[in-house]
Amino acid sequence: MHFGATLNNPKGNRLNSHGGLDGLVGFSDSDWAGEDYRVSVSGYSWFYGGCLIDWVSKKQRTTALSSTEAEYMALSLSIQGGLWLCASLDQARPH
Repeated sequence: MHFGATLNNPKGNRLNSHGGLDGLVGFSDSDWAGEDYRVSVSGYSWFYGGCLIDWVSKKQRTTALSSTEAEYMALSLSIQGGLWLCASLDQARPH
């Protein structure tokens, strides 16, 4: 499975799956060292056919030294979720 990403999008990072499930689109974003807890927060959402099927928002376990690093950590979390979704949806598809 290959993912294409569009970075530096004002609405977050957009991910598209290639070579697998058509219509699977994900978005990721992060909040670097937010004011409440001084820790970065990662978030992502995955859509299939325009419908939301998975989303996550959680504190990052390690401290990012820059906003770019926080974005890459969020992107990594999103890709992990996307790979799990691809495997789950592929098993549910009739062969």
